[in-house]
Amino acid sequence: MVLFCPMYNQDLWKACPMNSANNVNGVGDCPSSHVYTLKHPDMLEVHDAVTRRIVQALKQLRQRVFMKFCNEPYFGGVTLEWQKHIAATNRGYRIETPEKST
Repeated sequence: MVLFCPMYNQDLWKACPMNSANNVNGVGDCPSSHVYTLKHPDMLEVHDAVTRRIVQALKQLRQRVFMKFCNEPYFGGVTLEWQKHIAATNRGYRIETPEKST
């Protein structure tokens, strides 16, 4: 399960729901290179909420799930600090592997 993916070009950013032009919440009033940084607390709050919601949903599965916080984080300005923050958010909602019945 991949949680986030950087915008590889400006056409993707123009269509992205995190772009303020594409949502009614006003979140994402920033360049695409700032999306996966700690520079915009409102964007970070959305990322945290998405992370928590997905992890909560995956907890209900009775199988192992491998998660990747960001696909190809070396594109589009994804910072190591942001990745660490999302990892810390995930740690608070860690998926526990259910025990197999015998």
